Amino acid sequence: MPISYTIDVENGLVVSVGHGVVSGEDLLGYLGSIARDPEVPRPLRDLHDLSRVTQFDVGSDVFKTIVAMFQANPQGIQDARLAIIAPEDHVFGLYRMFEMLAEHAPPVEELRQKGLAPNAEVFREYNEAREWLLADSS
Repeated sequence: MPISYTIDVENGLVVSVGHGVVSGEDLLGYLGSIARDPEVPRPLRDLHDLSRVTQFDVGSDVFKTIVAMFQANPQGIQDARLAIIAPEDHVFGLYRMFEMLAEHAPPVEELRQKGLAPNAEVFREYNEAREWLLADSS
């Protein structure tokens, strides 16, 4: 599987790693897997490492689909934190676009008013992403 994950029970994190070629279908499949996995800590804290990806075949349409998924199930994203490690410019840019799309989605605005808004940040370096994620995981 191009995106695999483990659960860091001690820190309450999902640690996901992309390998090789990652497609939009792979990304959507991964998101479905963690949504259905009863072992995934809630609220979701995901350290999403794409530094081992050699080809990222995910278009903006996939990110729009993901935002639509959030709109259909805002409880699944409430108070979630996602730290994305994307050293490659192309991947970094797509995830920054995703941040902006998600940030302005109506369910996120509603969650923000309740103090339960999800938060996603894109980083170039693993350690910086992990520190950010753990800094507010209490």
